Amino acid sequence: MYLFRHCRTNIPIFDVKILFLLRTFLLLIFLLPVCSFASRYDRVQHDTMHSNMLHITEIKFKGNNITKPQIIFREMTLHSGDSLLQADLESELDFNKRRILNLQLFSSARYDVIQIDENNIEITFTVTELFFWIPKPEFTLADRNFNVWWKEQHANIERTNIGLQLTRVNFRGRSERIGGTAMICLLYTSPSPRDRQKSRMPSSA
Repeated sequence: MYLFRHCRTNIPIFDVKILFLLRTFLLLIFLLPVCSFASRYDRVQHDTMHSNMLHITEIKFKGNNITKPQIIFREMTLHSGDSLLQADLESELDFNKRRILNLQLFSSARYDVIQIDENNIEITFTVTELFFWIPKPEFTLADRNFNVWWKEQHANIERTNIGLQLTRVNFRGRSERIGGTAMICLLYTSPSPRDRQKSRMPSSA
């Protein structure tokens, strides 16, 4: 069985303070270069990121003769005054190009980037608008179904409704729709043989 005794070291208080100060001094000597390196690294990272940032001064549109610019901007994630990394520029432009085409108002869209200076750019989207008038023929029967009209009514043209539905897409350039249907009634008559004979009878002298 071993007995442990608490041993007191007779170290003067003055020596303990010296050791504490010495350890603190050595720790500071070790930490100062690390902190200085971290600060320089953060500063370099900040400067590098700042130098790679691009500022969009203006976004323009060409070819939108009818469509209002605010209708296009409403679907985009990029706007004048935004900033983004140079590495993300192409992907962001492609994404916004697809969003413009998703409006279903344009048949094509492309973009051009003008470099004003090192950190400022100007973007122009050129679009081609679709034909905004959509015609749709209308043909309905007055009878219950086609068989009734064909067999019982002997395909009587007078028992049909023929018309044209016309829709205006992108009305007022605001992606609105307006339209209407115009119905045409066709009437066909054939004179009887007796009427034709009467019409051909010579007049008496």
